Amino acid sequence: MLQKEFVLVYGDAFVDYIADDKSNTSFTKFLGGATINVAAGASRIGTPSALITISGEDETSSFVRSEIIKEGENLNYSIYAPEKRVSGVYVHLTEDNERIFKDYVDETPDLQ
Repeated sequence: MLQKEFVLVYGDAFVDYIADDKSNTSFTKFLGGATINVAAGASRIGTPSALITISGEDETSSFVRSEIIKEGENLNYSIYAPEKRVSGVYVHLTEDNERIFKDYVDETPDLQ
């Protein structure tokens, strides 16, 4: 049986918390990070993709897995470690509506 070809991407899943307005007091959560962007981009143009990453059992990890699946990516090669916390970044808006990366969150940097 022939193995179907696909793009295999390795790296951290990430969450972007993007400010809803210039007050930078409320944020909307989005799936993000370069690794995810590559895998999702491949999937969006019709190229099968799979992701090697690690996620935990918290709400943010569940969000990440759900969004990755919505993008059509294969998670069969990914690792589930209950103690893992997905990294994230808070993105603030300036007065000119420019986005700046403000605060990074990485509670489990040794699990990648």
